Amino acid sequence: MRACPKCQVPFQAMRRTFAEIDVCPQCAGVFFDPGEGVSTHGADGEAAFLVRDGRARIVRNSPYTCPAGTHEPIGMQVYAVGFGESAIEIDYCPRCTGFFLDCGEGAALAALERGDDTVETSSGARFSAPPKVDRQAEAIAQAQRESSRGLFDVFVVDVLEAAQQGARAMEEAERRRRWRRWGL
Repeated sequence: MRACPKCQVPFQAMRRTFAEIDVCPQCAGVFFDPGEGVSTHGADGEAAFLVRDGRARIVRNSPYTCPAGTHEPIGMQVYAVGFGESAIEIDYCPRCTGFFLDCGEGAALAALERGDDTVETSSGARFSAPPKVDRQAEAIAQAQRESSRGLFDVFVVDVLEAAQQGARAMEEAERRRRWRRWGL
């Protein structure tokens, strides 16, 4: 049976629409298996998405061991969403991508990802949203680094090559038409 990594008390299963999440009856912390964060808090409530796109940054190793039970017990890692002392800390398992949230952090995480500037949980904890960052320039730079061809090559050269191929195909068709007309 799974137990809370914080209290070592067996989890109670709580049924949601598309998932059954593990809730600690003592501290009200919640462990989400992969995909369960989406069903409870929406797409931005899934730790694996936040880690993958850089909205969550690694802070330190967690004192907790992953309670998933689907792999050998390993230590979790602490990722932060937000900034300063008001950042929300997610205890994240890099092996199974499951994650543990303390009481109120799930709702705060979902609110911050929706764009709320500050969120206060029922327990009185306050969380502030990270500054808004335009990721478009970063995405363009990454695509340029990953591609051996520059932007000019991709858009202009490909168009010119397609036009040249079309022109060659038209010339070939015209030559064949003339040959047929001359009976060759």
